[in-house]
Amino acid sequence: VEDIDKKTIFAVIGMVSYRKAQDIFIEAVRSLTQDERKRAEFWIIGATNEAEYYKEIRTQANMHSEIKLMDAMPRSELERVSKQIDVLVCPSRSDPMPIVVTEFMRDGKTCIVSDMVGTSSYLKDEVSGLICKTEDVQSLTEKMRWVFNHSNQLEKIGQNARKLYEENFKMEVFENNLLQILKKDIYKE
Repeated sequence: VEDIDKKTIFAVIGMVSYRKAQDIFIEAVRSLTQDERKRAEFWIIGATNEAEYYKEIRTQANMHSEIKLMDAMPRSELERVSKQIDVLVCPSRSDPMPIVVTEFMRDGKTCIVSDMVGTSSYLKDEVSGLICKTEDVQSLTEKMRWVFNHSNQLEKIGQNARKLYEENFKMEVFENNLLQILKKDIYKE
């Protein structure tokens, strides 16, 4: 049991779909060394409406004991499970502003996002998160490897992510920004 506690848990959470790029995540895991893979678990959590894509992801995941495919879960269960996750991975091919990334930032967790995830424009690479190139398996592999080699920096990155959340995504800030847009564009103030 003690060995499992020491493993770094990377997770992709959300709809299992081509757009969310779980296939890139699996390929990146395969690109890690056997030693690196033994030091971690790789979770894919979510439902799907793309049966063929899901079938392929399940087939690929089943080939590797360190990759765990889990169904979507009720919010309360997801909140419990997310406490175990060290790094959220969002390798999406296109994702304007995924809520799950914002929630992990709020919780002070490290996130790896592709440069096609809207949140990436707020993050500073290796300071408040990690940014990989979209559809680039090697780039994602390098960011996952960076986590292994700089695990002592994850807490600081999480703190910086939390600060970014406070400054940009907290409901009060969001409401104020929306109000400013409405005043400027709709009410022509």
